[in-house]
Amino acid sequence: SYTVDTLDVLVRSHAPGTRFRLLLGAYMFADFPNWKDWETILSRVTLLVARRPGHELETPPELEGRDAPVLGLDADEVDVSSSAIRAAVLAGEDPQGQVSASIRGYISAHGLYRPDSDEA
Repeated sequence: SYTVDTLDVLVRSHAPGTRFRLLLGAYMFADFPNWKDWETILSRVTLLVARRPGHELETPPELEGRDAPVLGLDADEVDVSSSAIRAAVLAGEDPQGQVSASIRGYISAHGLYRPDSDEA
């Protein structure tokens, strides 16, 4: 589902005024203005943007001058992407080295990222 649709469900199921946080990698943040209803998303969440190796944390032009709720995360940079994990699982590969054993187990147990999965 689209992020904005997930937020619709979350807003209805939490107390009025609840502010959510959305964690993004720097490369996804650069593409954020292309997301479905990104301005609605921005009105409901604080974006937490994780720095990624090889990706500068630059504010997209569409967000310039908006006083957008965006926080850069000062954390160790990890060269792992959700897109690479999904691609590995779809190719029938084990994403060992990209995620912990418990996360690999969860992906497997719930059939995540499989072509026939609702969560791919």
